Amino acid sequence: MPSHSENEAVLVIDSRELRRAGVVGLMSGWAERSSYNLVALTPEEALGMFGGEKIFRLVVFSLGAQSIRDKESLQLIKVMRALAPGSPVVIMSDRDEPAEVVASL
Repeated sequence: MPSHSENEAVLVIDSRELRRAGVVGLMSGWAERSSYNLVALTPEEALGMFGGEKIFRLVVFSLGAQSIRDKESLQLIKVMRALAPGSPVVIMSDRDEPAEVVASL
């Protein structure tokens, strides 16, 4: 079993409490086996995480129905990358238009 610092975590961001809890539920077994803490926040709460002690090894960011091309989405993604430099950022969306998929790359 891998051993990680207590400060290492996976950040789950979603504006909706139920969906956030669902993502955490889906990831909890893996996180426990991998010795990662799960931190679930709203986008607003995540913005307040700058300068914190947590080291985020993965960020899972759910946009819901919001477009990835929206100015707010792009700003939040920039913030998530700053919170977890060098770590993967997974973007989930309810939208399936080809332009949305391409924009996420």
